[in-house]
Order: sequence, then structure tokens, then C-alpha cells
Amino acid sequence: MPTRRVSPAVATPLKEALTTSYWYKRDLRRFLEVATGEPGLIARLDWDGYKRRVVSDLVDALFRDQHRNFDSLVRLIVATAEIV
Repeated sequence: MPTRRVSPAVATPLKEALTTSYWYKRDLRRFLEVATGEPGLIARLDWDGYKRRVVSDLVDALFRDQHRNFDSLVRLIVATAEIV
């Protein structure tokens, strides 16, 4: 059975959408916890830094470890698309 993977072309627009959709990091954090279903992963991010860095670190981690995080990544992509 072939390994399921999300195209890396999705990473940049996903980062941009997440960064611009929420003004406050607190709101972004709540959204990410619910959207990914991974509050532990979200808690490990450096929330003292810039919002763009937090989003980039998360998306990069999800893409890097798709074999473990595929479902969370897909949930995040779908939830982000539904923001509009």
C-alpha cells in the first residue's frame, strides 16, 4: 500500500492562511489545538516568539513527520480552508 502524503506545495499557502487568519496568538492557539486534535504538540511550540514562527514551526513539523502526523495535518488543512 502506498504511503499517503500531502504535497509540499501546500505548506506555504497553509502557513500564510494560518498567520493571517488570527490576529491574536491566543485565538490561533485555540484553533490549532482543536483543528489538529493535538493539544500536546501545540503546547510544545514556542508561543513567546512571533506568530509567523510558531505557525512555520508547526507546519514544518507536521510535514516532516507525515508518517506520524498525516491525520492531524489533513485535519488542519481542512479546518483552515473552512475559515473563509
